[in-house]
Amino acid sequence: MGDRIFKSHILLIITQMEKIQEDEKTSFKVVNRSYQTIRGRELEDSIKSDSLKGITHEFVTVYEEPTEFQFGVIYVLYGGKRAWTYIEAPHN
Repeated sequence: MGDRIFKSHILLIITQMEKIQEDEKTSFKVVNRSYQTIRGRELEDSIKSDSLKGITHEFVTVYEEPTEFQFGVIYVLYGGKRAWTYIEAPHN
């Protein structure tokens, strides 16, 4: 993979959001946030494996935790030591 996106160990923060519909407005509320320390190579291998299955990931380099986000995007802190991703919580 030439240049490595991630450091040897990174903190991956996964935030599950619940969509709330009120009147004609849509908002999101944090349902769960998990913190996982993972080896950078392990995450890169997982991404490569997804790619072979046709699953693509978009990466955005940030300088601090994002205040605006899109589901499915992996936001990587400049330097590769931390990353955030946001997913929609499953409906019960």
